[in-house]
Amino acid sequence: MNTDAIQRHSLLKLKWIFLIVLQTALPFGSRSQSGKPLNDITAMVDQPREHLGVNKAMPTKFEKQILAALRYFPELQKTKIHFKIRSGWGGLSARPSWASLFRRSRNRRYIVMIGDSTKTAHPKVLFSNAGLNAQVGILGHELSHVLYFSRKSSWGLFGTGLGHLSKSHMDMFENKTDSVCIEQGLGYQLLAWSTLLRDAAVKPATKNVNPTGRKRHERYMTPASIQRVMRNSKVYQN
Repeated sequence: MNTDAIQRHSLLKLKWIFLIVLQTALPFGSRSQSGKPLNDITAMVDQPREHLGVNKAMPTKFEKQILAALRYFPELQKTKIHFKIRSGWGGLSARPSWASLFRRSRNRRYIVMIGDSTKTAHPKVLFSNAGLNAQVGILGHELSHVLYFSRKSSWGLFGTGLGHLSKSHMDMFENKTDSVCIEQGLGYQLLAWSTLLRDAAVKPATKNVNPTGRKRHERYMTPASIQRVMRNSKVYQN
């Protein structure tokens, strides 16, 4: 490899590193007015929610939970989101659709997958088996991802994808996503989900020490961490 090729390779590598660092450091954005934090959201799910289902496709069996979570994300009112049940898998995930990945943000469509299999998930933390507050809490986490993606350019999304290759990056990314969910007003519901994980003996955080001996960030907030953030947030002061 000649000198010019080495320089081009080095510059390309630095470019990808810069993109990953930049998209990690950028804030998720300011919070718009959304629903009032509620300790128990159960009584709210049957109330009318005009306009919340615009550009949304969702399974009927989880429609109430999805609409309840969407109430706390007014920024996503017109965003195209397809909520799908995925068989053979027990987790939840959110991502831009591949077909719209390189479109402008306002023209993108996002996919939120809801798993329904105990093959890859503890029966107690399967979405369909969770309590309503916990269901809305984890949906709030996934919608926080969508909110983040909706504020990214196509290059920014590509940088986010590259960031998934780093465990330390993912620790910070998911932890920050929990923070956004709390600030949107769904702290009590996220707490219900995190408590469910703890009670089912499923660790909601990665190990605090990696093989090199260095401490790692907590990936998903524990109940204690969620409560600490809520105590320090103006959203929950009243």
